Amino acid sequence: MKDIIETFEVTSVDVDESITSHEDAAAHATRLALEKAKAAAPRNKNAVIIAADTLVTINGAILGKPEGASHAKEMLKTLSGKTHSVFTAFCIYDDRPLSIKACESRVTFKDLTDSEIEEYISTGEPFDKAGSYGAQGRGKALIERVEGSLTNVIGLPTEELRAELVRLSLAKE
Repeated sequence: MKDIIETFEVTSVDVDESITSHEDAAAHATRLALEKAKAAAPRNKNAVIIAADTLVTINGAILGKPEGASHAKEMLKTLSGKTHSVFTAFCIYDDRPLSIKACESRVTFKDLTDSEIEEYISTGEPFDKAGSYGAQGRGKALIERVEGSLTNVIGLPTEELRAELVRLSLAKE
């Protein structure tokens, strides 16, 4: 982030991340990014807030964060050898939403063995990640190919965010 915004503070907020039946992945991530921004606003008066949410989807199913090791294993087996989409939505918020965007990347996983999946789960990395993997950590070894923004897969599409901040005159080119 320092290459986009010189000074910033990272905070977390508590929002219900439940998936509603009428939302696709892009709509769900967009709604959550906006809800996170709104939740952060009262504690961050006079600040520009950037909130984001990332989801993984395959064959129409949205994969959020795993509920435990068996759920993580199930997700990773589902992704093994297949291509899935990663949606990250971000919201730039002042006292109102200034911009809300969703970005999609396509990720193809290698064919994973049960032992590779078990070894990855044993690292603990999958438990706070949509789809049970982190492209910025050990999970990058699971990936064969990324089409689109890698930073989107990591959880914040920095190229797109920078472009929006420049468009809004909140950052320099």
